[in-house]
Amino acid sequence: MKFQTTKNQENYFLSQPHQPFFTLGIVNSVLFMLVFALSYKGVFSLHVSVPFFHAYSLIFLVFTNFFIGFLFTTFPRFTQGEVIKKAFYIKLFYANTIGTLLFMIGVFTSEILVIFAMVLLFVSQIFMVLKLRDIYANSRTQNKKDPFWILNAQYFGLAGHLFL
Repeated sequence: MKFQTTKNQENYFLSQPHQPFFTLGIVNSVLFMLVFALSYKGVFSLHVSVPFFHAYSLIFLVFTNFFIGFLFTTFPRFTQGEVIKKAFYIKLFYANTIGTLLFMIGVFTSEILVIFAMVLLFVSQIFMVLKLRDIYANSRTQNKKDPFWILNAQYFGLAGHLFL
């Protein structure tokens, strides 16, 4: 039996920004909570401190992916701006996925690999904030209060990432 798929079915997972980022956030939450619990119980040891692993993975590898998925879907609507192009958000998704994999490998093998993953994830977050800033700057809406605070919260997220 041969299954036929249309072009839309093949690309459905990446068809909207929230789908890949929410999926990555869910996978990361399960994976990192499992690693945290097992390392906390002493099943294996990490090359980074357990509190750092727990905080960084939840803040920047779980919640940030949920925020990106949500904001890339809704922020253009809030601002009556252009929809974010698929080519752009797919690159960020792949960068976040690679950063996640490097971070996961690094916590078991090398602090240098963890730092490299953090730099990659920070650069990805910079591009995300720049895209939101561009959408905000080209906004056609009169009421920019909510988008203003959302964008400023993302600037604080960048600062938090930088200072970590």
